[in-house]
Amino acid sequence: MKILLFRYRFLLLALISLIIAIVVNNSALPFYSKELCTSKFNKELQNKDIELEKTVSYFANFIKNAKPQKLFIQEKDQLEKLYNEQGISIFVFEDDSMAFWSHNAVPVLNSFNLSELSATIVRLQTGWYRVNIQKEKNLTVAGLALIKSEYTHQNQYLQDHFQKDFSLPENTQLNFNQRASENHVFDSKGKFLFTLIYDSAIHFNQLKNYFVITLVLLVVLFLILFFQNEIVRRLKQNQGFYFLLFSITLIVGRVLTIQTQFPGIIYSLDLFSPVHYATSWAFPSMGDFLVNALLLCYLFYFINQKMPLKSAFVDRLSIAKKDYLGLLVVLLVLAFALLITMWLSGLVLHSDVLFNLSNIFELNYLSLTGYFIASLLLFAFYLLCDKAMGVLLLLKIKNTRIAQLVLFAFLPFALLSYQESGSFDLILLIWPLPVLFTIWWIKTKQNKIYNFSTVLIIVLVFSIYASHVFNSFSSFKEIENRRVLVQKLAREKDPIAEYLFKEIEEKISVDKKAKSLSSEYWKNREELDTYLKENYFNGFWDRYDLQVTVCREQDSLFVAPMEQRVNCAAFFENLINVTGEKVNGSNLYFLDNNSGRVSYLAKLTIHSHYPNKNTQYLFLEIDSKFKPEGTGYPELLLDASEIVQSADILNYSFAKYKDGKLVSKSGPYQYTIFSSPYLKTENDLHFFKKEGFDHLVYSPESSTSIILSLPSRNGMHRLTAFSYIFAFFSLLLLLVLFFKNSPSDYTLFWFDFKTRIQSVLIGTVILSILLFGAGTVYYIQKQYNQKNSNLISEKISSIINELEDKIGLEPKLNNEMEHYLSLHLVKLSHVFYTDINLYSPNGDLLASSQNEIFNLGLSGRKMNTNAFFRMAIENNTEFIQEENLGKLNYISAYMPLFNTNGELIAYLNLPYFAKQNELEKEISFFLVTLINIYVLLFVMSVVIAVFLSGFITGPLQLIRTKLRDVKLGKSNELIAWKGNDEIGSLVNEYNQMIVKIAESAERLAQSERESAWREMAKQVAHEIKNPLTPMKLSVQHLERARKDKAPDFDKKLERFTQTLVEQIDTLANIANEFSSFAKMPGQIPEPLDISELVQGSVNLFKGSEEAIIELEILTEIELTVKADKNQLLRVFNNLIKNAIQSIPYERQGKIEIKIDLESKANKVLISIKDNGSGISAEQKEKIFTPNFTTKTNGTGLGLAIVKNIVEDSGGEIWFETKEMIGTVFYIKLPLLN
Repeated sequence: MKILLFRYRFLLLALISLIIAIVVNNSALPFYSKELCTSKFNKELQNKDIELEKTVSYFANFIKNAKPQKLFIQEKDQLEKLYNEQGISIFVFEDDSMAFWSHNAVPVLNSFNLSELSATIVRLQTGWYRVNIQKEKNLTVAGLALIKSEYTHQNQYLQDHFQKDFSLPENTQLNFNQRASENHVFDSKGKFLFTLIYDSAIHFNQLKNYFVITLVLLVVLFLILFFQNEIVRRLKQNQGFYFLLFSITLIVGRVLTIQTQFPGIIYSLDLFSPVHYATSWAFPSMGDFLVNALLLCYLFYFINQKMPLKSAFVDRLSIAKKDYLGLLVVLLVLAFALLITMWLSGLVLHSDVLFNLSNIFELNYLSLTGYFIASLLLFAFYLLCDKAMGVLLLLKIKNTRIAQLVLFAFLPFALLSYQESGSFDLILLIWPLPVLFTIWWIKTKQNKIYNFSTVLIIVLVFSIYASHVFNSFSSFKEIENRRVLVQKLAREKDPIAEYLFKEIEEKISVDKKAKSLSSEYWKNREELDTYLKENYFNGFWDRYDLQVTVCREQDSLFVAPMEQRVNCAAFFENLINVTGEKVNGSNLYFLDNNSGRVSYLAKLTIHSHYPNKNTQYLFLEIDSKFKPEGTGYPELLLDASEIVQSADILNYSFAKYKDGKLVSKSGPYQYTIFSSPYLKTENDLHFFKKEGFDHLVYSPESSTSIILSLPSRNGMHRLTAFSYIFAFFSLLLLLVLFFKNSPSDYTLFWFDFKTRIQSVLIGTVILSILLFGAGTVYYIQKQYNQKNSNLISEKISSIINELEDKIGLEPKLNNEMEHYLSLHLVKLSHVFYTDINLYSPNGDLLASSQNEIFNLGLSGRKMNTNAFFRMAIENNTEFIQEENLGKLNYISAYMPLFNTNGELIAYLNLPYFAKQNELEKEISFFLVTLINIYVLLFVMSVVIAVFLSGFITGPLQLIRTKLRDVKLGKSNELIAWKGNDEIGSLVNEYNQMIVKIAESAERLAQSERESAWREMAKQVAHEIKNPLTPMKLSVQHLERARKDKAPDFDKKLERFTQTLVEQIDTLANIANEFSSFAKMPGQIPEPLDISELVQGSVNLFKGSEEAIIELEILTEIELTVKADKNQLLRVFNNLIKNAIQSIPYERQGKIEIKIDLESKANKVLISIKDNGSGISAEQKEKIFTPNFTTKTNGTGLGLAIVKNIVEDSGGEIWFETKEMIGTVFYIKLPLLN
C-alpha cells in the first residue's frame, strides 16, 4: 500500500488540488463581499463625520477669540496635515467673504454660497465632499471632507479615487437614488446619503481568483511530475516509444488548452490577452508564448537528464551512418537556433511591448516577461547543444569531421536565416557556433566539468545574441512605426483644442451678446471678432489664428484664390464635405487640407432675436500659428485615450514645411528655416542621417514636407542593452543555482578560494557602485532642483520688471480688469515660456494666462495657503515651493508686485508646469544614463573579476595540482618560479619538501623492499613445502614398492606419476599467483561505462547452476568512470566468483548486484551481495591481507589484488557480513563527469 501511495503521490496531489480549486471557485468567500465592503464604508464615513464635526467645532471656537487670519499663523501646519491625511479642508467666511482657506485644491467660491454648500454632501467640480457648517455671528466655518475625487476627464495626473481612509474599489460610483435595493449608505442618525454602485464583482473575487490560479498551476505541475515518473519507470523497456508518448501527451494537452482557452481563469489575465501580442494559433498571446517556452525547456531538460545515451546501439552503426546521424543532429541544433530567432523577432515585431533597454523606466512587466521567455529559449538551446555534442562524441566522430559536419549544416542555416531577416546578419548567423564550440571544449578538454569561465562564455554569447535580436528588430519596428506616424502628422489633430472647444460652443450658444453681434456682423465685423477673441479664444487659443465669418442663406463671399463670388454658406459646407472630419460631441470639423498647419472649421447656428430674420451660421476658421513650443497644462486637459494617441510623438522631433518654409516644429532638434537641406531626393518618403539624428522626410504633396527625427542609436545603446541582458541572465542563473544546490553545496562553493576572490571583487564593485550611485543621484537631483529654482527666480524677476512697466501706474487691481491683465499675462507667457497667475493682496485670483485650469475647478481661485502665509504674513520678497495638481508635481514661485508708488497691488505666481514634463524627462535621462553606466561597469567588473581571480589564483592552483600529484616512490616535479614574493617563498618550501620526500621515499622503499623480500621468501617457502611433502612421501612409497617387488608396481607407478604431476601443477600455480601479485601491470585508464562493464562480467557467470545472479541499475544517467578495463573486469569477476564459492552446497545461491549514483559525491556505488556462509569475526581483519584465504586451495592474493586495483582507480572497497546469512562487498568509484 505504501509503495502504491508513493508511486501515485503526484496524481493524488493533483486530484486534491483540483477538487479544492473547484470547490473554492464555485463558492462565495464570506470574508470579502459587497455587503461587508458597504458596511465597512458606512463605519468609516460615520467616523469621518465625527472627525469633521470635531474639527469644525474646534475652529469655530478658535475664531470666537481671534481673527480668522490668525489661523494662517497658528494652525497652518495642522490644517495642512489634516488635508493630506484625512482630506478635510476648512474655510472661514466673514460677512460671506472668504477670510481663510486651509487649502486651495478645493474649488470653493470666494463668497459664501448657501446653495453651493447647503447639502450634507455636495458635488464640486473635482469630486464629492461631506459638508459641516457652523456659524458664529458674522463668521461661518465650513468643513469639507473629501469622499471621492471625480474629474471631468481621466489621465495619468487626474484619476478618480476615494479618499485613502475609505476602503472601496476605485470604480465604485455614488448613486443618490434610494430606490436601489442594496448597498445603501447612511449617516450616524440613520439618514440616507447615497447608494454604492459597484462596477463588477471582479474586485471582490481577486483573492479567490489568485488562489484558484495557484491551485490550477499546481494541478498541472503534479500531473506533469506524475507522467514523468511513469515514463522514467518504463524508459528501461523502450526508451524511444515512451518518450515519444510523453511528448505527444504534453503537446496534445497544450494544444487543447490553447483551443479551449482552459483554464478560463488563467486566460482572463492580462498576460494572456492578444491585445499585447499574437502571431499564430500556437502563439495567441504572450502568456501562451511563456507557457510554450516553459514546456519546451522542460522537454529538453527531460531529454538531457533522463535519457542517457546508449553506446551499444552506436557501436553497431557503420561510419557512413554515424556521419549521417551526426549531420542530422547538427541540423536539428541549427534549425532550433533559427526557430529561436523567428520567435523572438515575432515577439518584438508583433507586440505592443517596449524592449528599449536604453530607458528602463519605459519597461513594464510584459517587457520582463519577454526577456524571461528569451532566457528560457536560450536555456533550452543550451540543453539541446549539450545533448547533441554528447551524441557526436558517443558516435566517436573525429574533431575534424565534427567541424566538417557543422560547416556543411551551416550552409542551409545561413540561407534560411537570410530569408528570415532579409540580410546576412553576422551575429544571427554565427551565434550557435561559439556555443557548440564551448560545449565541445568542456566535454573534450575539461572532462565535462563546467567551471565559472566556461559558463560565463556561454552567458556572454547568449547575452550578445539576445541584445542584438531585441535591438535590431526593435529598430526595424521603430522605422515602420515612424513611417505610419509621419503620415499621421500630415493630418495632425490637436486634442486639447478639440476638448476646449466643446465648452466654448456651449457658452457661445447661450451668449446673448454674441448672438446680437452676429446679427449686426456686416455693420461692424471687428466688434464680433474682438468679442470672441477676448472672451473665448484667449490663453491657449493664442497659438491659433481665428477667422470669423457670419453667413445667411442668401449671403455671398468673395474668394480671393478663385477671384469670384460664391454662396457664403455653400462655400463652407463644400469645404466641410470635401476635407472635413467631424469631431465627436461638437460642431467642430478637422480639415485634412495638407496645409502644414492644424486646421479646424466650426459651424455654429445662430438663431436671431428679431422676428422675420433668417437663421445665421457662424463659421470659425481656426488655423495653428508658427509656434516652436507651447506653454500650458497639455496632459492635464487630455483624456487618457487622447494622451495615448498623442504620446507616440513625444520621443521625436518633428517639423513641418510649407512652400519650403518652416511653419511649425517641436522637439530638441534644431531645424533650419528653409527645407532645402533636407529635400535632396524626389521620393515622397525617405530616410537620412544628419547631426546625430535619423530623419524621415515625408511629402504628401509638392508644397508640403514633414520631417520626423529621432536620435541615432550608437554603440553605447547596444552596449547598454547587452549589459542589462547579461545582468538579467546572470541573475536568473544565480537563482537557478541557488534553488538547485543544497546548503552544504553553498558552503563548499563559498570556501573555494578562487570563488571567494571573485565574490569579494564583484561585491566590492557592486557596493561601490551602489554607494557612489546613490550619492550621485542625490547630488544630481539637488543640483537640478537648485538650477530650476534659480531659473524660475530669474524668470519671475524679469516678469515683475515687465509688469511694473505695463501696469505699474495702476493704484489697485481688481476682477474687472481680468481681461486686460490676462492679455498682458498671455503675451508674457509666450515670451518667457511659462504660465503666469496674478493674485490680489487678499489671495484672490485676478488673472491667469491659463484660465482653463481654474474654469475646470482643477485648482481653486485662491492662492496656495502656504505661499499666502509666506508672502502676506511673513512678507517674504520671494518664495519657491513644490505644489501639485492631482498627481502632477511642479515648482511654483511667488513674488510681490508693487506699483510706482511702492504699494502692493498683487502677488505674481509662476507655476512651472508648462516645462514640468521636460524637467522630469531630463532628470529621468540623467538617472537612466547613470544606471546604464553602472550596469556596464558591473558587467565589466564581473568579466575582470573572473580573469583577475584566475591570474591571482593561477600559481596557487599550480601548487595545488603539484601537491595533489605528489606520490611516494614516483618522480615528483619541482616548480620553477622566478619571483621573490610570497608565492616564491611557498614554491621554495614546496621544492624543499619534494626533495625531502624523495629522499625519505628512497629510504622507505629500500626498507620495504628488504622486508617484502623476506616476507615473500617466507611465503614462497611455506607454499612450496606443502606440495613437496606429498611428493617426498610418494617417492618413498614407490622406492619401497620397487624393493619389495610389489606385484601392482605398475599401478603404483601410475598413481605416483599422477600425484607428482598434480603437485608440480600446484607449484606452477603458486609461482604464477606470486608473479601476478609482484608484477601487476601498470594501468591504462580509459572512459568506461560501468553499467556495461558489470553487465559483461555478469554474463560470464549467467550459466552457473550454483547461483542466480540479478543485476539492477538504479539510475538512468550514464555512469562513466576512468579506469583500466581489464583490471576492473578482473575485480568484478573475482568478487562474483568468490560470492558463488561462498555459498554452501545445500543452499540455492542468490547474488544481487546493484549499481547506483551518489550525485552529491559524484561517485558510483556497486554492491555485490550473496547469501553464502559469511565471514567470521576473526577473519574480517585479514580479508584483504595478502596470503590470507578462507579456501582450502587458495593463495590469499585475490582480494588483495582486487583492493589494489580499486584503490589505484581512485576508489574504495569495503564489506558487510553476517555469518550464515551472507556478505555484501561495496565498491565506490569516482565518476568522470
